[in-house]
Order: sequence, then C-alpha cells, then structure tokens
Amino acid sequence: PDGFSWTGFVTLAADGKGGYVLLFRECAREPAFELDLAPYVAADSVETLAGSGMARLDGTKLRVEIPESLGYLWLKVK
Repeated sequence: PDGFSWTGFVTLAADGKGGYVLLFRECAREPAFELDLAPYVAADSVETLAGSGMARLDGTKLRVEIPESLGYLWLKVK
C-alpha cells in the first residue's frame, strides 16, 4: 500500500466455494475498483457485512465502489 491506491485481503473457505473480502480505498482518485476472484474463490453472490459503498459480481469479477477516501468494505462471497 502506498496511501494512494486500493488494498485489502481475501480469505477462503476450506472448500474454495466462498470466503471474505476486506477492501480499503486509500486516497485513490477513482471511487471504483475491480478484483478478479477467479484465482482465489468461486462465488455466485456477495453480501456486504460492514463499511459503506456497494459491491456486485459480474462473472468472476468483483466490482466495488466506495464513495469516500479512506473507506472500506467487508464482504462475504459465496
């Protein structure tokens, strides 16, 4: 992390069919970010557990939007 990008963590369920995603928007100019989940986890749905913003799945791509700098989203994918 450099303070001007997006960063986060992905955890996996033992069977690889779900997990959690924690994303932080540092001082990034763009409020939107895309993460390809294919290398990490197979998911069909996403649920926001905490934070502000929105998340949706588009195939294997997780598309998120966090409106404010220094915001976060904690997501459950399954």
